[in-house]
Amino acid sequence: MIRFPLPYRIGEDFGPGNADEKIRCEAGTYASLQGNCFDIPIPRLYGFALSDGETLENLPPLIQWIQRFKRRFISWLGHPIPSKNIRSQRRSDNIIGTGYLLMEYIEPSRGTMLSNTWMDSQHDMQLRTNLFRGSLSRVPLPRIGSFIIDDHKGFLVLAYRLLCVEIQLLENGRMLTDIHRDYTYSTVDSYLTDILTFHVHRFRYQPNAGVDELVLSDYDAVRTEFMGIMTAEEKRQDPTAMERDNSKELRQILPAVMKNSWATGTFWYASALSSPSGLFGIFKEHI
Repeated sequence: MIRFPLPYRIGEDFGPGNADEKIRCEAGTYASLQGNCFDIPIPRLYGFALSDGETLENLPPLIQWIQRFKRRFISWLGHPIPSKNIRSQRRSDNIIGTGYLLMEYIEPSRGTMLSNTWMDSQHDMQLRTNLFRGSLSRVPLPRIGSFIIDDHKGFLVLAYRLLCVEIQLLENGRMLTDIHRDYTYSTVDSYLTDILTFHVHRFRYQPNAGVDELVLSDYDAVRTEFMGIMTAEEKRQDPTAMERDNSKELRQILPAVMKNSWATGTFWYASALSSPSGLFGIFKEHI
C-alpha cells in the first residue's frame, strides 16, 4: 500500500516542508514501534520517499540478517541502534512532486486499524488499561517530540516537534503556531504552554474567528464584493461543461436570485426557518 500526504490539508503552501515532515514523523513512529514494542501489531514499513527524490528503503534480506546481529551487539554496548531503513544510493526524479510511504497492506481478516475502532472502544476500561500499561508506555523518552529516521545512517532520532493533527490544521488555515519543526521540549509545562498559545493565535491571525457585533456597512461591502466575484466566475465557466450538465440557465440566474433574495428579505425568512432559537429576533428585526 502506498500513502501520500495531502498538501492542501496540511498547510504545505503556508509551511513548505510540512508534507515531508508528516512522512518523516510517520516513518519514525513505525520504526520506533518496530524496534521497541514488538507486541504491538503494525504494518511493515518497506520504505519512504521525500519530495526532493530522497528515498529510504529496507535492507536486502541477507544484509538484514547481518545487521540484526550488528544491532544486538551495538545495543549491548549502549550505543544508538540504526533502524531497518537506510538511505538509497539511487535518487529518483520524483515526477509527482510529493513524498510517499510504502507499507504492508493488512487484510481485514488479519485485523482492524485502531482508528476504525477508536470511537466505539475508547472508553473501554480494559482496553485503556492495556494502552496505559503496555510496552508503548514503558519506553523512556528524553524529550517531548517526534521520531524521524536520519537521512545518512538510518538512525532513529528524536529531533522534530511533536506533530499532532491540530498543528498542521492550524497552519493549513495560514496561522502561525510558533513551534518550529526542529523544536523539542524538555518539560511538560513548556509544551502545554505553547499548546494553549494556539488559542491566542486564533484571534491574532484569524480575526473572523470571533465576532461580537456585525457592522452592516462593512458586511454589505463584503457581500457586494462576493456577489461580483461570483457573477464573474459563473460567466467564466466552461460553456461545454454547462451544456453537458444542462445547468447553463441555472448558473446564469443564480447570482440574480441571490441578489433578489437579499433585496426583498427572502434571505432573512430562510434564516429564520433554519434557526428556531433565533426566529423571533430575526422576524422582529428584519421581516
